[in-house]
Amino acid sequence: MLNRSKIKKIVEKELQTKLISLKDSSKGWDHKIYILSTKKGKFVIRIPIKDKTKIKLQSWVCKRWNALGVPLPQPLIVKKDYMIETFIEGKDISAKKLTKEQKESFFLELGKHLKKMHSVKPTGYGYFKREGVGKFVSWHS
Repeated sequence: MLNRSKIKKIVEKELQTKLISLKDSSKGWDHKIYILSTKKGKFVIRIPIKDKTKIKLQSWVCKRWNALGVPLPQPLIVKKDYMIETFIEGKDISAKKLTKEQKESFFLELGKHLKKMHSVKPTGYGYFKREGVGKFVSWHS
């Protein structure tokens, strides 16, 4: 696992800027997520906890979704041990008090984005052997 000093070195090397602060924003099982405040602005570093092979897959998918207009962070630097992405300011939907109309509008918009997301089709199944091409020919294998 990368510690603060290693992340600081990564920021200096990859983003060519100084790290001002680091905030742990992790919520899931797969990655440690840190918000990086730098002299060039905010970024996110995603560090896999268990499965490092998912970083390349996630980067490929995010680039495709972004091209379809789905508002999400853009991968900037993708390495075996981490991915640095753009930062999008926002709040968790659970932190907001929404009216019935706002909820309906939100979930309708979310459904439109999910439709776009599900339109991205890789070839094959399983982890990628190369970008967009799964390792297996069938789901069963």
